[in-house]
Amino acid sequence: AGISLAAACGGRGVCGSCRALVVPVVPVTAEDAQLISPAELALGYRLACRLRAGEGDLTIFLPAAGAETELKLDASDELPGPVAPPDRSGMPVVDWHALDGVGSSRADSDPVLEGLRQQGLPARLIDRTLAASLLPPPPRAAALRGAEVVAIGRDGPPGRPLGLAIDLGTTKIAVYVVDLQDGRLLAAAAAANPQASFGHDVMSRLDHALRAPAGHEDLCRAALAGITAATRLACERAGCRSRDLLEVSLVGNTAMHHLVLGLPVARLATAPFLPALGSPLELKAREVGIEAAPGAYCYLLPPIGGHIGSDHLAALGALELWQRPGHQVLVDVGTNTEVSLATAAGRVFSCSCASGPAFEGARIRHGMRAAPGAVDRVRIDPATGAARVGTVAGKSPVGICGTGILEAVAELRLAGLLTPSGGLRDGPGVRRDGEGRREYLLAAGDGGDITITQRDVQEALLAKGAIRAGIDALLSHAGVAPGEVDAFWVAGAFGTHLEPRVALRVGMFPDVNPDRFHAVGNAAGAGARVALAFPAFRIALETRVARIECMELGSNPDFAGHFARALRLG
Repeated sequence: AGISLAAACGGRGVCGSCRALVVPVVPVTAEDAQLISPAELALGYRLACRLRAGEGDLTIFLPAAGAETELKLDASDELPGPVAPPDRSGMPVVDWHALDGVGSSRADSDPVLEGLRQQGLPARLIDRTLAASLLPPPPRAAALRGAEVVAIGRDGPPGRPLGLAIDLGTTKIAVYVVDLQDGRLLAAAAAANPQASFGHDVMSRLDHALRAPAGHEDLCRAALAGITAATRLACERAGCRSRDLLEVSLVGNTAMHHLVLGLPVARLATAPFLPALGSPLELKAREVGIEAAPGAYCYLLPPIGGHIGSDHLAALGALELWQRPGHQVLVDVGTNTEVSLATAAGRVFSCSCASGPAFEGARIRHGMRAAPGAVDRVRIDPATGAARVGTVAGKSPVGICGTGILEAVAELRLAGLLTPSGGLRDGPGVRRDGEGRREYLLAAGDGGDITITQRDVQEALLAKGAIRAGIDALLSHAGVAPGEVDAFWVAGAFGTHLEPRVALRVGMFPDVNPDRFHAVGNAAGAGARVALAFPAFRIALETRVARIECMELGSNPDFAGHFARALRLG
């Protein structure tokens, strides 16, 4: 039916994130009994991944928290400092050119190529898919990329050249329609990555790709479906069509990059996590499966390393981190969090932290993405234990998103309801569920009470602990003390809405002046847009990537100690 269900474990029946209400009530499986409370089992809740339809019809009610399709998009144009290469000179990567009639020819392509050459343009190739468009009468415009014609205008140039930048995230796919002449953003859209049905985290999806009979094809098809849906929406907002897009750029973490291209992923799934391909690529967009002009190319920036993708390289470039004075740290928070340190001496160190999907709402009892109705702000009165919550778009609460769960943990600790190790204590607002386990009542939602469980707290601590341990390990490896860092740049949708005081209170970041933290939105998407429009930016990043020093946390002897300390709340 085209409905993408939450499936943190990839459908293996071990996470409990795909609960659904089934009518009439069906038999309980062993996995249902382990992951769903007796009260919910009695109401008819079951794990969708364990559900098998028998004789007769079933009616399945999905939770409101999983019903959203389009996500909040931080298409920020407010990045501090330069977000484009210093050199904007030269022709756009692709541009439209009007054609004047030329004399007799030996082939239908001659009037196009000769008309461009007469203008001093080095045209000598025409994409093969344009053959039918060359039939008389001769076309009145051609889109030229280097020496190749990639699109034809029958009635003259249709307007300014347009391109599409794609940030293929593990959780969210963001796309941007861009004017190729000046890099101006015209429209943006975002959609949930449909690959989530095969697992919320990268390793679950790699496991599916390697073990399922058509696993790789499943994941590639799902990613392309999400890209197509977001592209059509962005084009509608920009007042154009997919076939008007003359150039495409795509960035993503290394697993997303390999899966959408059909590249081997076995080496990414095991240490030392090496990519099959680490060089930039230029492919026809149609070969990748992306809707665009018939001859449009898709440019892919190279991954930095095993799980440090081209999206992080794009973010580094958008911020020009290596150009800034002093020590600079970039933390791109997501299901897979990347951290980079650019030192005052000009070196750049990077690592990848397996932060998991908790900050995307996965593995949290009432977790959801940052869609309308998601609790994203929490304040707890220490005296009464009562919570005041804010929600996305001001809607009635239906679940809790990443910033909400982190704020809840911070406020519970401040109210004395959490131990330093994250254990829930008895106190105001804390109650027992049907099995006698502690839970905190956060809000009364449209679909029932929204609570914070002990498991929710532990998931949040694991996520924040992985990020903090990665930062600490990277700083220690480079010999830089936390207090010596001049700026912490926090990217990603989660980072954009995260309050520094909350992150500092739970120990997600080193204890430094909050004024050093700067939220920069989707820096990866900003970098993808610049790479789309400006070839000089591509060359600069292709040159820079080889000098980035990658650190594998799993082989770092101090990482276990960093991680153990990072799990505490202080």
